[in-house]
Amino acid sequence: MSAPKKDKRTKDQLLLLLDNALVQEEKLSDQIAGLQAELDELRKRNANPHAGQVEEALPSTKIPFRLDFYRTTHDGPLKGIIEHLPSRQKRTFEGDGRSVLQAFIGQFIQEITTENNANPNAPGEEAPADPALPVAMRKNMPAVPCNKLAQRLTQDFYRQFPEIETTEAGLSN
Repeated sequence: MSAPKKDKRTKDQLLLLLDNALVQEEKLSDQIAGLQAELDELRKRNANPHAGQVEEALPSTKIPFRLDFYRTTHDGPLKGIIEHLPSRQKRTFEGDGRSVLQAFIGQFIQEITTENNANPNAPGEEAPADPALPVAMRKNMPAVPCNKLAQRLTQDFYRQFPEIETTEAGLSN
């Protein structure tokens, strides 16, 4: 067995090395803290990607709805309920409920736009069928009078959830 080698560095050299190691550790700790803060910010953005893009809405123009889809049997048809939260008005539907949703949302949006428009007696636009839908579905969908915002909201909803069935029997509550 060989005897341990003796370090030939002086005390001053060892202290200088320790000081350099401590300074380097502090720099790396600061970098780690910065990276952790950046990671936290990225996690927040990932959890809500539209958080920075959303403008503050005027409280008097907010229209909250609750939308529930469910099945009553394992292989049964898809059913749903949409509720206007402030008034507690509800509509039920079966299938994707596009026309029921458009009409229901449209009536509340129309109330707000009518209050804000200079000409509240202007007739509502008839919503054109979504060009992204198959032609057969567009032919079977009834024309629903509503404004552009309600139409865009419902179209965006159905683009996000293409797995929702397209048959519909609009039942109202």
